[in-house]
Amino acid sequence: MAQGPWMGRDFIGGSVGDKQKIGLILEQKPSAYSRSMRSQLIALAQPYTFGVEVMEVDLPADPDLIRPGHVDGIFQQCDHLQGVIVLSSVLSHRVGVLSRFAQHWSPRPMVSIGHRIAGVPSVVVDNRGGQRLAAAHLIEQHGRKQILYVRGRRDSIEAEDRYLGYRRALHEHGILFQSSLLLNGDFTAKGAVDAMGQLADDVKFDGVVAANDDMALAIAEYLKRRGLRIPQDVAIIGFDDVEEARSAAPPLASVAQPFSGLAREALQVLHRQLTNGEVALVVNVPVKLVPRVSCGCL
Repeated sequence: MAQGPWMGRDFIGGSVGDKQKIGLILEQKPSAYSRSMRSQLIALAQPYTFGVEVMEVDLPADPDLIRPGHVDGIFQQCDHLQGVIVLSSVLSHRVGVLSRFAQHWSPRPMVSIGHRIAGVPSVVVDNRGGQRLAAAHLIEQHGRKQILYVRGRRDSIEAEDRYLGYRRALHEHGILFQSSLLLNGDFTAKGAVDAMGQLADDVKFDGVVAANDDMALAIAEYLKRRGLRIPQDVAIIGFDDVEEARSAAPPLASVAQPFSGLAREALQVLHRQLTNGEVALVVNVPVKLVPRVSCGCL
């Protein structure tokens, strides 16, 4: 049984005895985003000469708990691996711990997906620009002016970047920010529903931009249960473009995270490190807005 912060381990890509092993580190109870990234990484890793060990982790808040010789910590659990890919986008609220881990893991191969970690090759997307696209689309294409924003957890760098993208779109279109139209979620469906339940009855809105699809999908169901029509009464856009967004009723408009592109770049960067090749410190992968019925398109 795994010790310390590690809650689960799976071997993918062949028997563990005949391949190099790399670790894929993600959060406990993976979100739809994490599940999508995990699937792409596992599928695209097949041609390589390494197997993927999937680890779900609950990182401690205190970076001092992560140190050399910590008998039941991350280093002991990763010591047998030749390299690691960290899904830092879902762990950026523990950036201090990730940085400490990276310092002690070096010079062994490591790639970060989603958040830039100092000194670590990182594959990232433009969270701020992507969220700006979503809010601007509702304003420009659908005439929505009272846009409710549901942000991710307050200690997440990714959540802050997306929130600033929403604020930028309002500013560029001359719309005054209203604190009553800001709800603090936590990237989970339950957190979004709880936040909606705290919204004052007299707050009026004709659009919703959510910091991820899990929250956007939950909000759409919440509003439908209250008799509101999507998108006629409230237009909604999420972020990530997970599979559930495409199959929702109505289909959810979203800012698409290029899961296959992120996975492909991360695996290539890690492979170059394992074979002593040169790597870029930052690889940017573009996002795009995918309009669907929930925003009023199609």
